[in-house]
Amino acid sequence: MLPSMKKQRPKQRARPRSGTARPQFTVATSDDVRRAFERLDLGVGWDGLAPSILPLLPRRAPSPIRTGGPLQAMLGPGILVGFGIDFGPAFATVTRNLVERWGIGDGDVVSAALQNVRALAVELPPEVVRTVDLGDGWVVRVLQSGAGWASSLLLVPDLLPRFFGPGPHLLGAPCRDVVVAFPPGTPHDLAFDLVEGLAWADPVGLIAACYRHLDGSLEEVPAPPPGSVVPLEVGLPVRTRFVS
Repeated sequence: MLPSMKKQRPKQRARPRSGTARPQFTVATSDDVRRAFERLDLGVGWDGLAPSILPLLPRRAPSPIRTGGPLQAMLGPGILVGFGIDFGPAFATVTRNLVERWGIGDGDVVSAALQNVRALAVELPPEVVRTVDLGDGWVVRVLQSGAGWASSLLLVPDLLPRFFGPGPHLLGAPCRDVVVAFPPGTPHDLAFDLVEGLAWADPVGLIAACYRHLDGSLEEVPAPPPGSVVPLEVGLPVRTRFVS
């Protein structure tokens, strides 16, 4: 069984649940988010908020909170990402209106977000990567930052060897703070099933996708059709699956 998938940002606590079972995900309550958002001062301007900007990989289900047209950019191995202001238990969406108010360009936001990921990654020791035995001889490695940004490492693939080695292997990011590395030879259906399962288990899970990593370079791997088993080394043409 995979380890508990928790976000451990400051001011965050688990949603109350009945019984004594430990929750699989730690989710901030609406009160947590409201209080933190009230402390967020958007009036400080771009210089004050730039250090808190992070890229956001696309969610499996769009956020029900609409705050205007989000700024988006195609980054890394072809991922259409948005951007958020990290204010503790959640992210405030960076919208086009905000960018215009700040008087900056899209490139400034992209540059700041990626620089912030790089700075955070430097502070994260490689020892945070944990080995998890899935049974039947399959072992994966799981990276969690503890602060909700680990999935953004897919956008700076040159940093991946520091945590997972040069590869080759398959990577997936089902949640904001989870990157899973599968060893060479892992059947694609096994990898996609695990990534999809974790994404659906997380209330704010990401669109399930897998990427082949080799020496700091990423390329997307199409999902196999249901029922097929395609080893990592075999480059057979397959039909892409989309999670709505």
